[in-house]
Formats: sequence, structure tokens, C-alpha cells
Amino acid sequence: MADPKQPTTLVELLYHRAKNQPDKTAYTFLKDGEIEEASLTYAQLDEQARAISVRLRIPVKSITDSGIKPITQTGEIDHLS
Repeated sequence: MADPKQPTTLVELLYHRAKNQPDKTAYTFLKDGEIEEASLTYAQLDEQARAISVRLRIPVKSITDSGIKPITQTGEIDHLS
């Protein structure tokens, strides 16, 4: 049975797609607006967003079988030199 709660925000939609369609192309990057140069799947987009979030120490949400839940992190922000 499908989850009755539909995503209502862009963040929820991206998490939903990463969970349910991880190998589907999310973005295609074009060189000079014409030639396909690279692409990014929903799983790759989710992974990169999480990596950036961890680096910035911003709470992210986790996809679980029971829905989207916030993940909180503790620790100090690394200072850039």
C-alpha cells in the first residue's frame, strides 16, 4: 500500500523520490545548453545534500519506513581557516 501522505514541500518530494525512485535521473547537466555532460540520480542528490548538511552541521531529515524524521547532531562547527 502506498503512503497516504503526499509530499507537500520540495524537501519532502526529494526525500520521497530518493526513497522510492533512487536510480531515476533527478538532474541532467548540459554543456553549452545542448550536450549532455553529466546526470545525477535522486539517490546521488540525497547523498550529496546529506554530505553538505553534515559538513555545515545543519539538522537533516531521515527517510524511514514510518516516514520522514528529523536527525539532530551534536558537536561544534568546524572553523574554516
